[in-house]
Amino acid sequence: MEVRGSILKGIVDFVKIKHSSNYAKWESRLPSETKVLMASSSVSSWCSIQDGMIQPSLVVCELIFSDEKIGAWEMGRFAAEQGLTGIYKVFAMIATPTYILKKAPRIMSTFYRPSELKVVESSNRSVKIRCTKLPVNNSLLEFRIAGWIERAAEICNCKNVKVEILSALSKGEETFDLHVSWN
Repeated sequence: MEVRGSILKGIVDFVKIKHSSNYAKWESRLPSETKVLMASSSVSSWCSIQDGMIQPSLVVCELIFSDEKIGAWEMGRFAAEQGLTGIYKVFAMIATPTYILKKAPRIMSTFYRPSELKVVESSNRSVKIRCTKLPVNNSLLEFRIAGWIERAAEICNCKNVKVEILSALSKGEETFDLHVSWN
């Protein structure tokens, strides 16, 4: 039930860059375990998903957004924007969206442990992604993943990207399924 320290760093950067006027208030509301991680963990270290992603995300959503879906989705979009920069952005812009999204299982396992994700259907204009295992069954994590996938597709020059959550582990369903389509 772990995430890489880069997930927490991404949340910190999200608040600092996108909502800087709320940073001090956000930081003051964090649990002590998250503050310790912020001070001591590296981007490559593994940490508890509760302290490294769920709790700091909840505080962001409570403080800044009226809806946790919107907040988590936006943090996922920001993570894709930050992660797909430099050489990765050039690659993302020349690769097909289907190719990039088929790499999602490898990307997920780099940041979330345990995780199991695969592309179960694909065409030139859509993919269906199925996740059967996440470090924790939590809607914040699912919305974050959906937001990341949406922004990653946009970076691949997809237009009119739509990400639809078909089923959710957080709702007790057997899988977390996403349908991603674009023009």
